[in-house]
Amino acid sequence: MDNTPIRMKKPTIVQVYQLLENAWGAVKTKTIAILSMVQMMAFYMRIQTPLTQMALMIPRRRTRLKITATVNLMSVMISQ
Repeated sequence: MDNTPIRMKKPTIVQVYQLLENAWGAVKTKTIAILSMVQMMAFYMRIQTPLTQMALMIPRRRTRLKITATVNLMSVMISQ
């Protein structure tokens, strides 16, 4: 293993999918948890798109909207 700080590396697809799996585990219980997961991924992958900004402003109560926005956001992240 090299000693490059994690922050400097772009995550592997495997790491991204692990984050996704953790996030989907959270979606059944607390939707806020999946949102913070998305924000963490956005920060981790250094992605600044209108979608990541949107994730910060998704209304707290509208669960279906939150999940849809989250799924869209994740698919954008994976495709980049």
